[in-house]
Amino acid sequence: MVSGNCSSKDCGEWSTQRRSMRSIRTSLRLAAKVAFENIVLFFKCEFNLSIVETLRCQILLLRTDDASFLQYSSIARLESDNYKVTRMESLMIGAPKRRRRLHSKGLLATIAAALLTTLIPTGAAFATASGTSSATMSSGSLSIGTLTPETISVTIGSTGNGIMPSALWSDTTGTGNGWNGTIAVSDLSYTGSWVAQGSATALTTATSNSYADTQNGVYYTVTTGAISSGAGSYTWTSTDTTDHLGGSGTAVANTANAVGTKGITINFGTQTLASGSVYIIKAGTQSSSAMSLDTSATGASITASGSTMSANPTWVNNSTVVSGGGVASTAYGPAVKFISAAQMTGMGSYTVNPGMMITSDASSWAATYTASVQYSIVTGP
Repeated sequence: MVSGNCSSKDCGEWSTQRRSMRSIRTSLRLAAKVAFENIVLFFKCEFNLSIVETLRCQILLLRTDDASFLQYSSIARLESDNYKVTRMESLMIGAPKRRRRLHSKGLLATIAAALLTTLIPTGAAFATASGTSSATMSSGSLSIGTLTPETISVTIGSTGNGIMPSALWSDTTGTGNGWNGTIAVSDLSYTGSWVAQGSATALTTATSNSYADTQNGVYYTVTTGAISSGAGSYTWTSTDTTDHLGGSGTAVANTANAVGTKGITINFGTQTLASGSVYIIKAGTQSSSAMSLDTSATGASITASGSTMSANPTWVNNSTVVSGGGVASTAYGPAVKFISAAQMTGMGSYTVNPGMMITSDASSWAATYTASVQYSIVTGP
């Protein structure tokens, strides 16, 4: 118990302050006693939650050696994550007769430190704890995204280069084992449309099934008999060495009627055509060895996608022929490795544009030839 000269009113106020701050008084006293052995600090703070950056406090200092006390008013302002005392004034309110002038710059700094390091509601508990958190990375896979078609321009009877379909190649296995990429293709083939000759009526359905031979510069000619509502007779001839003897057929309405033995068809729909109407279709297939890898082709590139820090995969087997396996859409020739990622490289995703050289036949049609392309990605350096 502290004794001293104070009126019952002053002592009552001091007692009320002490009771209201009992739960945090110890921490504040320790903070003040570091510099001032004979001082006990009490305070009362009020703030409005809607104006959280401003804190108004009443501070009470008690000297244990002579029971004198001083009361201070302070305004503390919160700026960002730091606390800053903007004003602290001595009110010298209700001090007993043996009052001492205790407010000095050093003392006020200690009060501010004690106050602003314990800005918690009366009676609230406070504690901290630390630990660790873990995240397990699950292995992904090797994958190839959707292919974006590309077209290579070539002069008939010459060579040209460009890029094969572009795709996103990814290694998310997280193993660093490396990988290899291969390409397989079908033959470059072309099937045109039926074109009416002379005064013949154009066909409503002028398309044909795909040409299924390996010769180039081929065309078929159909001459109609009396075609009524899509049905009737017709004859045909061809420059294809297998079908060069020609033949005849009976058309069925709305049907792809065979013309020769190499996949060509004709459909008269429900049209009525004059006897002797003539139609021609062009077709052909480039040599199965028309394509070869060309890492220096315009547009050939391997570009990292995203934030991967791994070294890029590299081109391999430049100038190797990529042979077609036939004219069918799934008639792929032997797969050829053209890109490789050594161990600890090629991790992440890469946009790959393979370069290709194409050598065209002198008998090619001035048309667009199409081949199916298949990419594969496998583990291994």
